[in-house]
Amino acid sequence: MLTTEQLELRKSGVGGSDVAPIVGLSQWKNPSDIYLEKRGEVEPEDISEKPIIIFGNMLEQVVADFYTRETGEKLEKRNQLIRHPKYPQLIANIDRKIVGRKAVFEAKTADKYTAHKWGEDGSDEVPEAYRCQIEHYFNVTGYDEGVLAVLIGGNEFRQYPIQRNPELSEMLMEECLKFWERVEKGFPPELDYEHKTALDTLKRMYPGTDGSTIELPAELVHWHHVRVAAAKEISALSTTVDVCKAHILEAMGESAVGKLSGIGQQYKRSEVQKKEYTVDATSYMTMRGSAIRKAK
Repeated sequence: MLTTEQLELRKSGVGGSDVAPIVGLSQWKNPSDIYLEKRGEVEPEDISEKPIIIFGNMLEQVVADFYTRETGEKLEKRNQLIRHPKYPQLIANIDRKIVGRKAVFEAKTADKYTAHKWGEDGSDEVPEAYRCQIEHYFNVTGYDEGVLAVLIGGNEFRQYPIQRNPELSEMLMEECLKFWERVEKGFPPELDYEHKTALDTLKRMYPGTDGSTIELPAELVHWHHVRVAAAKEISALSTTVDVCKAHILEAMGESAVGKLSGIGQQYKRSEVQKKEYTVDATSYMTMRGSAIRKAK
């Protein structure tokens, strides 16, 4: 787990986990998120208490120990931030170094539902975001090889030897340097409106309201109509889903299980009980569309 000081140092350059978002290969962040965080215009989301992060941090040593057990290779922890000797804006916090050779070691965990994103044990077929991270570490450290080890579903260990891809490394370095130039000069990247995090990014950028009323640009009429049409389509599809459920529920009656043996599907009915609970006071911003009322 990174210290507060290490987290602050991350704002001083492009790190391994920043590369995939910068080149558009992350499902969790888009380039605008990284830009705003590096400039200090928004605070990075604190994910340290999320179970997936907690378990990932705890299991990192387990993955490393198992790698040593399987290969006999010793690993050395690297707790300090590393900077590229020529481009100090390129930084890295590698998990470990493989003792006896110039090679980085990265430990990952993954749930069983993402196992299909990983290639066969011993290959170099890893998720694109992690490949970008490893290639970035090659750029910063000057190493040409590394190992990415992963524990899948809590009981399946795989290791992937990675060799530097010169073309990919060079491309990533160029993109990271261009991105950091944007950060320094204050030229934000265009927001990727189709990225699933775009709305969250905008909410972080504009967390409140100044109470004013403005006239929106005429071109937004198009997006208003698209939004209304999409909402109607979602509503219609939701109704269709409910109609289907009603037909099935009527046929099941009081039964607990209803089978469609011909297609290998079934439906189950069971009671779900929820305990009473209290919710802490909170506040958040919402945005809803409505017709403008004409003055009488």
